[in-house]
Amino acid sequence: AEAWADRLAEWADAGLQRVYLFVHEPNERDCPEMTIYFAKALRQRGLSPKIPQLVVLPKQGTLF
Repeated sequence: AEAWADRLAEWADAGLQRVYLFVHEPNERDCPEMTIYFAKALRQRGLSPKIPQLVVLPKQGTLF
């Protein structure tokens, strides 16, 4: 994540204005936390992404 944050900051300095990205982790349960970490890393480099908010949903009941 740090290397990508550095790269995007360099591209922003070169004129990049908008980025769309997809976060993938071997364990997809880590993706929300990694996305938040990455957004904060970008902020540390002077960029201003929105920081995602985790939404904890109630556990669904069972039928049986």
